[in-house]
Amino acid sequence: MEYLFRKQVVTVRRKIRKLEHSDWFLTFVGGGIGAALRFYLESISFSVANLSLANILGCFFMGILIGLSVFKLMDNNWYKPLLQTGFLGGFTSFSALMAIASFGDGIFYSIGWAFALVLSGCGHFICGFILVFLFVHFKHGQKFSKK
Repeated sequence: MEYLFRKQVVTVRRKIRKLEHSDWFLTFVGGGIGAALRFYLESISFSVANLSLANILGCFFMGILIGLSVFKLMDNNWYKPLLQTGFLGGFTSFSALMAIASFGDGIFYSIGWAFALVLSGCGHFICGFILVFLFVHFKHGQKFSKK
């Protein structure tokens, strides 16, 4: 059992070492652009609504990107570090939302906000994924039909 675990750890370490320098650079650039865009949204007016908008849009676009990846519409791996990890990671900020929600009128208010935000994020992720599924289904209808 211990040997199997050590073998898995060594495999993961080798995969991490094999990451190309371009992946690190793309993540850096995407994260900077995403954080700058979120900062711009917050500079307009710092409120829960602006942070919620950033998180909801981030979840929606993450659903689209995951859908594109699942249905093999984007086979290149350049967009994963740039857009998924970098841009959307820098653009969304659930920790800031939870901090703002905790300043509310009480524990039930904070729990309600947290639950609503997580549920909304999951819902928008699913909507983005379904949007890609419908696009693929209507463009390549025979691919998913039963015969």
